[in-house]
Amino acid sequence: MNTVALTIVQIYAHMNQNTRERAPKNGRPAAAAAKPAVRPTVIKCDNDSLVTDSEDPLGPLPSSDPQYNLTESPPGDDSADAPGAEVDEKEQTSKPQSPKKKDGQVTRRFKSYDLLWEHSKDALSTTYAVKNGAVEKILALRLFNARVSDSLQISEIQKAAQKASELTHLHLATVYENGVDETGAPYVVTDLVEGNSLAEVLELKKRLDIARFLNIFNQVGEALIEAHSHELFHGNLSPDKIVLTPNEVETDMVKLIDFGMPPDPIRNAFYLSPEQCVDKSRSDERSDIYSLGCIMYEALVGSPPFVGSKASQAALNYLHELANQFPKESPEHNALKLLDCIIIKCLQKSPSKRFRNVRELMNALRLVNDCICNGSTKKLPAKAEKLLIFRFLDLFGNKLAVGMTAYLILGFACMRVIGEVNLQKHVDHASMSAGANDLHAKDSWKAAIKQAELLHKPPSFMASLHYELGNTYGSISSKRELAVKNENARKAIEEYQKAYEYYKHGDFFKSDQLNLMHNISAMWTSMQTPGLEETIRADAYDRIQKLWLAKQYEECAKLAEDYFQYDYDKRVAFYAANANTEIALKLPDAKALRYFERAAYYFPHCGRSLNFECDNLAICIARLGMDPEAEDTRNALGFAALEAGDMQAAYAEFSTMGSPEAQRIQDIIRGYLRWKIDLGGKRTMDPVLKNAIEPLERSLAMEETIDGKNSECLIWTLSNLATTYARCGENKKAVEIYERLIKLEPSWLNTRVEYVNMLVKLGRSADARKYLEKEVKFDQSAIWNDPLPGYLLKLYADDHKKQKLHDALIHLIKYTEPSRTTADQFGYQTLQLARQAYSRNGIIYRE
Repeated sequence: MNTVALTIVQIYAHMNQNTRERAPKNGRPAAAAAKPAVRPTVIKCDNDSLVTDSEDPLGPLPSSDPQYNLTESPPGDDSADAPGAEVDEKEQTSKPQSPKKKDGQVTRRFKSYDLLWEHSKDALSTTYAVKNGAVEKILALRLFNARVSDSLQISEIQKAAQKASELTHLHLATVYENGVDETGAPYVVTDLVEGNSLAEVLELKKRLDIARFLNIFNQVGEALIEAHSHELFHGNLSPDKIVLTPNEVETDMVKLIDFGMPPDPIRNAFYLSPEQCVDKSRSDERSDIYSLGCIMYEALVGSPPFVGSKASQAALNYLHELANQFPKESPEHNALKLLDCIIIKCLQKSPSKRFRNVRELMNALRLVNDCICNGSTKKLPAKAEKLLIFRFLDLFGNKLAVGMTAYLILGFACMRVIGEVNLQKHVDHASMSAGANDLHAKDSWKAAIKQAELLHKPPSFMASLHYELGNTYGSISSKRELAVKNENARKAIEEYQKAYEYYKHGDFFKSDQLNLMHNISAMWTSMQTPGLEETIRADAYDRIQKLWLAKQYEECAKLAEDYFQYDYDKRVAFYAANANTEIALKLPDAKALRYFERAAYYFPHCGRSLNFECDNLAICIARLGMDPEAEDTRNALGFAALEAGDMQAAYAEFSTMGSPEAQRIQDIIRGYLRWKIDLGGKRTMDPVLKNAIEPLERSLAMEETIDGKNSECLIWTLSNLATTYARCGENKKAVEIYERLIKLEPSWLNTRVEYVNMLVKLGRSADARKYLEKEVKFDQSAIWNDPLPGYLLKLYADDHKKQKLHDALIHLIKYTEPSRTTADQFGYQTLQLARQAYSRNGIIYRE
């Protein structure tokens, strides 16, 4: 019964094959459609909807050219009787109501959509190009006619459209709206997909070459996998539903349309699965696989298969015969053999004999890709034996043929059993040794690679072996001293590059290529020049000590302070403190004050064994006629140091006070100075790091192609690239990357501080100050120990922006004032005393 039903539908479709309607190129009507046939219709038309009970729900449009507005036919027009008009005798004719007019012309509407032109038409529906004020682009409105009137069928259309509207995929047309009109006819609004359908391409090209075939059906498979994962099945798959839209990235960008819509029995009879011909409700994932197999066959042969007749078996063997026309050494021979096996498996009448899902089908197509990429070998890719067995079993249905086929396959397997066993042994040993004994794992991976080369394994398999060997070298490098670490890191990079060369042969491995680039850049950034930091530290300490012994205290203090910002060294702090003290002892008290303050900052960093701090600062303050124990005095001196841009001296003064505003300012200065010490050493310029720039740039380019230039997926790569640029001294490039990174992730503190630091190094202090003025708020929302407020105060002082510095400090005092209850409880100074302390420095407090 199933065979009879299938044969009847196919004979009917074959009779109508030459009359199948296809959508005009690019969705635009042809010039010949300028005078469409008009038939009597019953139309209900108002400002919000336009419906009909005829086969064509909206009736013929007066003009199919979208560049002209639609005009209403004059009264008495007998165009309905013109030759070629289709008249349904069961329909009643009536004069249509006047559509909505605009500027003397007619605008046809359906609900909230303006009808622009008729895009396409089939036996069940008519599709219009429409415009909606809420969406800028042109959409497609598919309105079903009276042949779709069953309530169950309408409900299935709405369910499928609702599921499709939840999907957002590169190769799926977006569904915006669905529903029913006033007459109960369902409609669906989707993207208007511009381009040529696969059916139109096959009409012109007849066949596709293998490379283009793989590119197109790989995208179709990705779309079906996404839809099937949400329990959405197409059930209507045909070349008309696969639209090729060219873009900047690919020539053939695939879009699948009409998911879950009822099949057209005229157009789609060649592509319906046997179970769909018997029962339309039996459409599932394997029905789509059957339809996809019919389309793949047509793409390679030029016509769809005729399954179910004696002639169909000869037609299906065409691919097998076509493969034999190529030399056995050619990649096309093996590729066509595998395609023959794949398509035959898709076209099995029993769903249980087809591929279990589309992902399994895509894995089989990867074997075809390996054949094309690995064209120098005569061997078929690994895992292709299963497909060959299936093909033989399909050709020989009797037990004798099955026995002979099994015997041949067994003989073929015996020829490779020794090599395969040895290969598996090496892989298992390496997998078990990884982590516990990386040296043994390394030797096993090397042996596995040699064995795989002898067996002519496909590129994807070879790439995975080199990838694992590279990971093993990377694990070894992380557990060894610096010299051995660098050596193993370089070997890991070599293995990653070999794996990358294998993965370059197929478009299936974009994610693997990206991971390899990340690993290569990580290996380069982990490497260090042996003894570089020790050499820099020893050289700096030696120069500081020589200057101290030569009693060149000013040069000694400057060098010690500069180096202390990049390396927290107690000995350097000792020389900085004592050099400043020696300078101060030779100066008048007014000039010596600032050096004593700086010495007071460095002495606590010397450690207990080197801290020889005495009361020099207090004595100097007393000689200047001020009380060193008064907080007002220390407050004024601290503000004066801030105005001069001397953050160390200001910290020394504010650290002696316990008032809330003094503690707040002390925290801000500490955040700035600690950032200099904590992150300064990480900016050591190492020549090895320049090698990491190229893989990082390639990773960024690949991620931009895949995810776009403004995707959050770029944050990790941008961060590493910016840091590498900064450590290699390429400050301009570092600033550009930091600006992009801040837009994607504005909350990272280190990124913002490094960005400001790069701007200052490039002499763009004004830009750095403007950026900090936007980011920093001297109010209660400011975070203590945040280096950015301190950096802004430093820039104000260096650029002589005293008024802005004063305003910032006033805000700090204002927002750190304790409440009256807290002030009374702990004895803090009142707001008036805080104002007085700041006013003594020549600044007037303003609300």
